[in-house]
Amino acid sequence: MRILFVTNSKKKLVGVLTDGDVRRGLIAGFTLEEKISNVMNKNFVSYNDTMKDNVLKQSLSDRISVIPLVNDDGEVTRFVFNSDPTFIPAAQPSLKGNELAYTLDCIKSGWISSQGAYVGAFEKAFEQKTGTLNAVSVSNGTVALVLALSALGVGPGDEVIVPDLTFAASLNAVIHVGATPVIVDIELPSLSMDPKAVAAAITNQTKAIMPVHLYGQMCEMDELVRIAKENGILIVEDAAEALGSEYKGRHAGTIGDAGTFSFFANKLITTGEGGMVVFKDPEVAKRARILRDHGMDPAMRYWHLEVGHNFRMTNIQAAIGLAQLERFDELLGAKLAIAKHYTERLSDLSDDFLLPSARPSTLHSFWNYVVLLRDPDSLVRGSRLIDFMNSNRIEARRLFFPMHIMPPYQHLSFSGSYDNSISASNRGFALPCYIGLSEQEIDDICSILRKGVDMLDVERWARV
Repeated sequence: MRILFVTNSKKKLVGVLTDGDVRRGLIAGFTLEEKISNVMNKNFVSYNDTMKDNVLKQSLSDRISVIPLVNDDGEVTRFVFNSDPTFIPAAQPSLKGNELAYTLDCIKSGWISSQGAYVGAFEKAFEQKTGTLNAVSVSNGTVALVLALSALGVGPGDEVIVPDLTFAASLNAVIHVGATPVIVDIELPSLSMDPKAVAAAITNQTKAIMPVHLYGQMCEMDELVRIAKENGILIVEDAAEALGSEYKGRHAGTIGDAGTFSFFANKLITTGEGGMVVFKDPEVAKRARILRDHGMDPAMRYWHLEVGHNFRMTNIQAAIGLAQLERFDELLGAKLAIAKHYTERLSDLSDDFLLPSARPSTLHSFWNYVVLLRDPDSLVRGSRLIDFMNSNRIEARRLFFPMHIMPPYQHLSFSGSYDNSISASNRGFALPCYIGLSEQEIDDICSILRKGVDMLDVERWARV
């Protein structure tokens, strides 16, 4: 629970140490060899263990999440807390490698902004891991899309075809560069952009296609590449959720003219916030680096070649990312093992759910494990299942809402059908799928899901 109770030789509580105290101590210049007594909080909050929990919990807050309870001799006997340790979240990062050591190196050296050596090292390591060249690190996954579009010359008057089922960043990035998103439907059960809908949406203004490899599932890239070549348009892959996924041996994000990635805390690897763009053309990558750094000439400081942005990744972010990349195979392997265990445990519910599976000749990284209720009219049923899971301390999340129904995007919609994206959004949800999730926890999640299905079946028969 990220808290340590410190006692003296007589077992009396003398201090409390949290992860926040450790972080503040490191920032203040302490090393890991520092005595705990110099870092811990000696002005901690504690109460006598005879007090009732309902009274004690009124003292809990966002700042004080755990309160130790002591007996008359000052010994800790128990504690109260404002969170449930049995709660299984939808996602959480795994930071068990060199993340702390590399971050401390940044702090000790003073190189904490975007000029440190870890930035270049992270970009090179990312190129090696994905089998590509021309990787450009950025501050988050959304600006990765903005930078990719800008560097490729997408702007006002251009149209970019995007899928209806995606995170809003895909559309927002197109709008931020002054272009117009054209929204198309997806395929089922893959949840991927429908190539037929893409072909039907192309106009004289179409400049690019943006395939989104949603939840780790690869789009049908051969067909999208064929359409792009026939029409002389670009492909910008949104691979924010697909690091580790492959299409016919090629890594997600490396097939089109540019590919973008996110390193948010819930992704396969994380830098807290952060992102990466990879480019096919080294000259476009060169321009992207200039745009990323205020449009400044790399050979002449403070001389600006064009209007740019500050999209740079910090050295601390890159240090964490490099440490995460060192564990890439371990992290991806864990994701695949989690998905395999889910599929095995849920196979008997195939009449109720469509379970996720990889397209032929692809590797699905299973950033999320997404199930779809087979019943096409499952909006109420899906919501009831999500509520049931959450009430049993398991965080299940609904899928994204279709883009075309939301206020900022309604006027952008292409005049086509969105039946599949509406259906998927209504009847799909994601189960917890993070590194560190144990087989026992997966078994517990599947058992609760099975109970939820049984509950809904009983309700359905009762109505009949």
